[in-house]
Amino acid sequence: MLFNRVNGKCQFMVVKSSFLSVRQKQVFDFINSRTDAKVFYHSCGSVYDLIPEAIEIGVDILNPVQTSAAKMDLEVLKRQFGKDISFLGSGIDVQQKLPYYSLSEIEGEVKRTLDIMAPSGGFVFFPSHNIQANVTADRIDCMFRTVLDNRSYQAK
Repeated sequence: MLFNRVNGKCQFMVVKSSFLSVRQKQVFDFINSRTDAKVFYHSCGSVYDLIPEAIEIGVDILNPVQTSAAKMDLEVLKRQFGKDISFLGSGIDVQQKLPYYSLSEIEGEVKRTLDIMAPSGGFVFFPSHNIQANVTADRIDCMFRTVLDNRSYQAK
């Protein structure tokens, strides 16, 4: 698991990441030597600086992508890491956007995300985390209908 503060690196991760990475790489190498499984890694907060290490130890899929955290800009993430790791859960922010945006704003945000993340693959649409109780059904419907309407996405 990668975790971090919303605005920057936790000191714990700075100190412990090298030790943990060695052990995790051994586990991931073992799994990959015996299966076709993909390594799916949970992350929270501003993990931008930890992504290269995650790739190095064999992480295939990062979930979720907390776009409201520092340095977690989708365009930068896709450009810097999109050929080396897949992203699941960067579809729309569930804390600041999905509960409060209008339906047209939700549609626009979902389309923007698809425009950035879908080209060349390595992206599975899903909200940035669990959908909370304060999100109305019409917003959830709008989000998924927009994805379905754009599911045959073609890079522009």
